[in-house]
Amino acid sequence: MKQTIILIATAATLILSSCANVEKLVDRGEYDQAIHIATKKLAGKKNKKEKYVKAAEEAFAKITRRDMDRISRLKERDGLNDWKKIYTISSDMQRRQRKIEPLLPLIDMDGYHAGFKFVRAEVIIDQARNEISSRLYEVGRNYLAAAQVDDKIAARHAYENFREIGQYKANYKDTHALLKRALDLGTTHVLIKMENKSPYIFPGVLEDEILRFYRTGRQSKWKQFYMDEKQAPRIDVFSRIAIRDLQISPEQQQEVIHHFVKQIQEEHIARDENGRAMVDSSGNNIIVYVPKEIEAEVVEINQFKEAVLSMTVELFDYNSKTLLDRERFDAVGQFDNKACRIFGDRRAIRGNWLTLGAPQPFPTDEALVVLAAEQLKDRIGDVIVDFDYASL
Repeated sequence: MKQTIILIATAATLILSSCANVEKLVDRGEYDQAIHIATKKLAGKKNKKEKYVKAAEEAFAKITRRDMDRISRLKERDGLNDWKKIYTISSDMQRRQRKIEPLLPLIDMDGYHAGFKFVRAEVIIDQARNEISSRLYEVGRNYLAAAQVDDKIAARHAYENFREIGQYKANYKDTHALLKRALDLGTTHVLIKMENKSPYIFPGVLEDEILRFYRTGRQSKWKQFYMDEKQAPRIDVFSRIAIRDLQISPEQQQEVIHHFVKQIQEEHIARDENGRAMVDSSGNNIIVYVPKEIEAEVVEINQFKEAVLSMTVELFDYNSKTLLDRERFDAVGQFDNKACRIFGDRRAIRGNWLTLGAPQPFPTDEALVVLAAEQLKDRIGDVIVDFDYASL
């Protein structure tokens, strides 16, 4: 809290200091900051102070001259990045002029009339937009030509160039159509199929679980996945997910009996020879403690069943049938439950047996297989989704 107060105080001091030393900002070449402070102090004031009027005038003249010199040098270099810089500089000039314009004519309280020479920034901006758009368009067209020979990286570069044009000029030439073409050429279309090479017949829920990655938003601009070849405009890569083996253990239930004996002191109400409760002088029942041996039996039950699932993911170039990648995965769906049954006096039991529940029904084979598949779906999805298809 103390540090926060110090920071706020420091910031306030700097702001006040800047306001009081607008001339120093001009001397240091911090022209935009000087103009910002000066215009803020001058806006809406009838009696305008000389130092703010002259600071705004001097800072504006110097930064305009500096910017125009930079634009001239950049035009001589005449590169794409140079025109992007020209666009930024001229846009800043336009914003600066719009900040000054509402204050004109700018006259201080003593009658000094400040002069501002505006530049036709919109002309420079329009020229920069045209130059940038034209050059991005040509670069994009060159990349697109390379993309025609199945160069997906070139197609993606083309797409980015055409897309960037939209930041400067909307609907430039036929960029909309070229964007669609570049996107199509740069996108890899992946067909996914599942095969069962094990002796088991699997329920449909297993395939749904394994392929959940395909239905959970992992499609991307440059990768499209299909389960049905008819839905794909074309196929570039074939992804085969194969169930290689499945081992399901039998239901196992082991029982171990534990005996417990304990000596306790049991409370009884004292009674006379006639069976009546005996009381003390205050009228309370007299309590006596009688030793007693109690017994209990705990049947420890260990339940176990598991399914071991082995799968492979293979990626093939769809046209050449070349194997691109192959990964094997194993997962275990396991039911491991510790339970017990208790007979006798529970007070005799030592240990944590009382915290255990009763035996549970064994899960079905299907449920264990789905449990194993759930562990694999993300790993399988990572192989298919993260493969570098652009390098094909």
